[in-house]
Amino acid sequence: MVRGFDFWASGISLDERAKAFAPIAEICENENITCVIEFDPSVHSSTAALAAELIRKINHPHIKALFDPGNLPFADANTPPFPDAYNQLKPNIKHIHIKDTTCIDGKPDCLKIGDGMVDYLGLFKQLAKDGYSGHIMLETHYRKNVELTEEQLKRPGGTAFTDGAYPASEESIVSLKNIINKALEA
Repeated sequence: MVRGFDFWASGISLDERAKAFAPIAEICENENITCVIEFDPSVHSSTAALAAELIRKINHPHIKALFDPGNLPFADANTPPFPDAYNQLKPNIKHIHIKDTTCIDGKPDCLKIGDGMVDYLGLFKQLAKDGYSGHIMLETHYRKNVELTEEQLKRPGGTAFTDGAYPASEESIVSLKNIINKALEA
């Protein structure tokens, strides 16, 4: 599996973007791998709905979705990450990133898993019900005692991005395990 994005938001049409993915789809098919497209606020497919539209337009079995519900508040604070965004991508989800976010006065921020806008308990119950067999990956953008800039949150990188990440990741893993256990008990 390889993760991809839908080009920096620059006005390229849906048809042009889908056409640009054709050689990627061919390589993926030849190598028997899947390219999962992640929605992100910096690219054309900034929401789950837009990523679903692109994946439908590409219409290739080796191009699927990476569901990152924590990205949604950065582009659309009005659509619930679960169940709404999940249901928009559900037939194509092959990989999931886990982070939690909130939006306060129009400004997105990252929190410990379970403290933000994402209904992870509901999501994991649904994943179990749906028989999801893909991977999940903790993607900690939450920090303890360190504030990341909006630019760092949108385009993570560099050593400053890792400051405070270890204790925040540890806290999020404990919370995530508790949420998964509760979801599986139901």
